[in-house]
Amino acid sequence: MNIETIILRNIKWSDSSLITHALTDEYGKISIMTKGAYRKKENVLPNFELFSITSFELGKGENIFYFNEVDESVSFQNLHSNPLDFRLSCIACEILLKSLEENFRVPNIYPLTKSFILNLSDFKNKLLLLSAWILKYVSFMGYEPLIDAEGESLILFNEGVVHESEFHFDSDYQPITNSEKNILQYILYNKFSDIAKIELDFDNSLLFLNLCIKYFGWTFDIQKLNSYVEFMDFIKWWSRNDFN
Repeated sequence: MNIETIILRNIKWSDSSLITHALTDEYGKISIMTKGAYRKKENVLPNFELFSITSFELGKGENIFYFNEVDESVSFQNLHSNPLDFRLSCIACEILLKSLEENFRVPNIYPLTKSFILNLSDFKNKLLLLSAWILKYVSFMGYEPLIDAEGESLILFNEGVVHESEFHFDSDYQPITNSEKNILQYILYNKFSDIAKIELDFDNSLLFLNLCIKYFGWTFDIQKLNSYVEFMDFIKWWSRNDFN
């Protein structure tokens, strides 16, 4: 069967084989076994490059897919050449790997993620693009944020964005302003092409990304994203070297 995939992670298996975790539209997150990947006469490894969109001919086992041949591969070398693109893609990949069940399809996740990858290189505000992807992803997973609440005192919490007066909190929470609520609402319900028109400086965009990362963590009970920690370390280094 021919299946288009987004490559999320590769793990070397035995001396010569490869297990790939990939996102698909038909089956959700899957595992692909490529026997003898490191010994094949024809080098297939470039087709498994992280974040690439690749169409494979696969055989289906009980719990795993088996590589037969490559039908078509679109490699995104530019994601690797741009350090910011690469790290933001790593965050999206870790979110997918940690929150999606194996072989369980959630509608709209694949086209959303494919659109994110295709837009990332040319998108001016890359942090806001990832923030929008996270909010839309959480929404497609069935956790619709309550960001249409009226009022000026709002909270980003595991129940969504709600009035501060409605809950008594025993854990950390993140207050947001009404203007921030409006932007969160806009990036959730609008297309990436419309979100690209928002003018927001880097520091404020980073605040929005932090809000969305926290919202994802609270929703799925994930305490830490290693890729986000590495990203923040990179931003500190980037700022010190005046690249911002």
